[in-house]
Amino acid sequence: MAEPQSKMPEDQDEEFVVPEDLAKAFEELSEQFAQEVAKDCKTHAELAFATADMMDCVAGYVNYAMSLAAREMNRESTDLSTNPPPDIFAHVCDYLTLEERITVTHVCHYWRDLAVADARLWNHIVQNFHDSTGARELLERSRNTPVHLELTVFDSNAKAVAVYITEHLHHVKTLVLRLSDGRSGHPSQDAWTTISYALAYPAPVLETLYINMLRSPYRSMNTEAFCALRPDFLAGDAPELRSVSLGGIAPPTTNDLIAPFGHVTTLTYAHHNSSPFNGANLVQLVNNFPRLENIALSAQQFVDDGTQPIKLRNLRVVDSTVNQG
Repeated sequence: MAEPQSKMPEDQDEEFVVPEDLAKAFEELSEQFAQEVAKDCKTHAELAFATADMMDCVAGYVNYAMSLAAREMNRESTDLSTNPPPDIFAHVCDYLTLEERITVTHVCHYWRDLAVADARLWNHIVQNFHDSTGARELLERSRNTPVHLELTVFDSNAKAVAVYITEHLHHVKTLVLRLSDGRSGHPSQDAWTTISYALAYPAPVLETLYINMLRSPYRSMNTEAFCALRPDFLAGDAPELRSVSLGGIAPPTTNDLIAPFGHVTTLTYAHHNSSPFNGANLVQLVNNFPRLENIALSAQQFVDDGTQPIKLRNLRVVDSTVNQG
């Protein structure tokens, strides 16, 4: 009695078949390579050149095969390797860098939709070049999640950066601003003026603030632009701010204290101005930080002008790098 033939399950995937044009191309390439080796290759050098030519052709075919795969991934599929569940996709993306996450959005529509929909993937933004337009799109993707925002400010992009800060300061958790004048030697004071107005808005979740006026190696110290914080800095509203780093940026020249600094416990301050740093400057600075526990100071020159120091009850660590005048 003949055994019944087993039937292929209807839901089993069909065997993958290499596209006919691609299979034919590889076959022709193999034959061509064999003929060239037999006819023209008399030395190892000639064989190496022939092999290199073949590898260039193979690379072209690989790119073609990848384009076919991309088209396949753009079509709807229940294949787990093509359309992973959102939770698995998000878990994998957690291990990717920002650049890699951006690349993911260009793989296929499905992956792009998943990535853009997850605001957590866009909450660490770093832009260090003149064209900062990408930062705006990333900030929009982050929606209202707390973000780490790190930007380099040039005269050319200061207005754009100011807009980003104004629109998103309310959900920035860490703000890093580096103001650079590049190789031109022109002061960055105009850029700072633009940015300082943008920093006159509340920052309810801001915990860490870093602002540094980068000095150009092409400009002498005695022409350093002097930049100060405005009295309305952060609109007086940054209740979570605990760590501040200022380089070349000074407190207001008036006696008005900056309210957001009232809860700061860690301060790093670098005096970049051409004039010496003196006792009066130090008192004016620390008056803004009544709850300091850690302070690090650096200055090109310190002059003791006889100003009486003030006591900070919570101060535990002092680190200074100054030259006595």
